[in-house]
Amino acid sequence: MTTATIAHGSVGEAASRSVTILVANFTDDQLELDKESTHLWRGAWGQDTTTPTVIKPGGSVLWRCRSYSVGQGIEGSVTYHFAGEIPHDKARFTWKSRVFGPNKYDAVTSRKECKIAVEGGGGLHALVAFIVATRESG
Repeated sequence: MTTATIAHGSVGEAASRSVTILVANFTDDQLELDKESTHLWRGAWGQDTTTPTVIKPGGSVLWRCRSYSVGQGIEGSVTYHFAGEIPHDKARFTWKSRVFGPNKYDAVTSRKECKIAVEGGGGLHALVAFIVATRESG
C-alpha cells in the first residue's frame, strides 16, 4: 500500500496559474530534502505548503506553487538525496509554468539504478507527477 503525505493548504483563488507537484518514491531508499537546493525563482509557495523533508520508500508527497499575479509564470526546483552511505546520489525536479508556450518539467538522478518518469503538467492549473523508480534489470 502506498501512502501519501499532503502538505495542507490551497492555492489562492487569485492565482492565475498554479502547479501541484507530486513526487512518488518507488525505490527501497528514503529521499531526504537538500534544503540548500530548494528554489522558487518565480511565483510563491502555495498557502501553508512546503516541500516535505522526507519521502519514505513506497510513499509520495505533494506541494503547491502559484503565480503572484496575472501575466506571471512559476519556476522552481528542488533536490532530494538518497539516504545511506556518502556520497549520496541525488534526484532533482524542476518545473516551469509559462505564460507563453508550454509548461516544462524535468527530472534527473545521479543514481544509475533509478529512473524518473514525468507525467502530466498541462494547463493553467497543472498537476505534474515525478515518479522515482528502480530500473528493471536485464
